[in-house]
Amino acid sequence: MATVYIQPGSGTGAGSEADPYYYSQLSTAETAAGSGGKILFNDGSYAVGTFDASGVTYEAVNLHAAIITGSGDVVFGSSSNSVNAKKFKVSLSNSSRIEIYGATSVGDQLFVEAANSFMLYIRTSGVSLTNTMMKLSLTTGTNYGRDWGNFGKYEGNTLFITDLNGRSAGAVSCLTSILASGIAKNSIFVTDDTANNVITSGDQTDANSSNCCFFQFGSGNTSGGTNNVFSNPLFVDSASDDYRLRPGSPCINAGIAT
Repeated sequence: MATVYIQPGSGTGAGSEADPYYYSQLSTAETAAGSGGKILFNDGSYAVGTFDASGVTYEAVNLHAAIITGSGDVVFGSSSNSVNAKKFKVSLSNSSRIEIYGATSVGDQLFVEAANSFMLYIRTSGVSLTNTMMKLSLTTGTNYGRDWGNFGKYEGNTLFITDLNGRSAGAVSCLTSILASGIAKNSIFVTDDTANNVITSGDQTDANSSNCCFFQFGSGNTSGGTNNVFSNPLFVDSASDDYRLRPGSPCINAGIAT
């Protein structure tokens, strides 16, 4: 196993910090890192692609400064290979999504922004998602995820769905499989639906969650679960993608050690 570096674009590099591989050399970088190794992505933009070398950690050098974007799906892992994906920003457009495979695959400290897409498809039972921010604009879409019941761990995440004001009740189906196994902890679920009636009551999540915050997340998510909060989490400035919590947020110190 080894730690190697990669940078955007095409060319030939040696994989060192001073002379990183180019993104066009991804397969070379994966071989050099090996199972248990790490590929560190320098700042910049990377085209969507497949990251599925068994046991490899794919990680941005600087938090959210390596951006995976473009047309198509981002695939982490495979049916037989688990990987770690850390600190990337992933920017998705219509019909694109992140697919995560691998029973021990981990997504951590990601920033996912998407518009009218499935956003996140969990293909294999056991996948972990932690400390991740997901922002989804749903002006015409109907779903934001698929097979979230496959999560083995869902902790410390924030899901913020926008552009729901004025849409009819039931216009957004969040899929009843979302976190139905009761593993959601220390996470925030928020929309901008001030009428609180767009997400269907059948997509109830709070009863299967603990130490989570729900705000304007549909009439089925207004009470229940264990130690959940049902009020505005008080983001600093969500319009500018600042999802830190203001002083006085009901979510501060509301989590539980896991």
